[in-house]
Amino acid sequence: MILKDIVDAITPADNDEKDARTVLERKFDGVVDLSDEEISHLAELQSESNGFAANKDVVEAGEPADLTLILIEGWAYRYKTLEDGKRQIVSFLIPGDFVNLYAALFDEADTSVRTLTDCQFAGANPDQMLEIFKTEPRLAALLCWSAGEHDAILAEQIVRIGRRSAYERIAHLVMELLIRLEHVDQSSGDSFEFPLTQEVIGDTLGLSTVHVNRTMKRLRNDGLIEQNNGRIAIKDTRALADAAQFDRDYLERRRVPHSLMSRIFDS
Repeated sequence: MILKDIVDAITPADNDEKDARTVLERKFDGVVDLSDEEISHLAELQSESNGFAANKDVVEAGEPADLTLILIEGWAYRYKTLEDGKRQIVSFLIPGDFVNLYAALFDEADTSVRTLTDCQFAGANPDQMLEIFKTEPRLAALLCWSAGEHDAILAEQIVRIGRRSAYERIAHLVMELLIRLEHVDQSSGDSFEFPLTQEVIGDTLGLSTVHVNRTMKRLRNDGLIEQNNGRIAIKDTRALADAAQFDRDYLERRRVPHSLMSRIFDS
């Protein structure tokens, strides 16, 4: 079972009074114009969720990939652990992200997933996901689009670790998180929740905690960021993007061409 026995009961957070849309509706609304029926189907995928406390494994690499999980609330991350115990965080999960999207096609999970904060996950079994591909071609296209977005983020992670300085790596990650959170209405202006410890940042970017501490201090001293009470505020977005050599195109190519969606819809 991909959902661990260590699930802790957590009371779901109240819905945002300003936006009653589900997280998947918010995620995909900027990609295509969703029909009422499609919105209803997306809501069904998120209708039931389980709570997980912070710092708990939700998925372990090598386990049966028997569910597609949708992160409804909170932060989590994918990671790999080496034989010597070292951890590499591959990517962060924010509301609207999928885990094991193509569970119906693979026997085992390839990475572990751990909560960073208290989280709510909804689960869809392979039959539910296959039914979408059979009967809802536009939603199926959106699921493939989501996988493509994830691939683009992973590609940037490779470049970030392999070719950027420590200063650029952290600045780039902060910019990426800002844009991703904006897309699901999880930011406030240029500030957002930032539950990443120095250890987590180090395991993501291949840096020691000492190096992370020193670099974050530089970013603050340079007037680019400000941290307070578990949040981060970007003081000068353009300057931070310049410092990171950040090109937001990989996150902003969000609108699926209408001609393509029309062909899918009419097929």
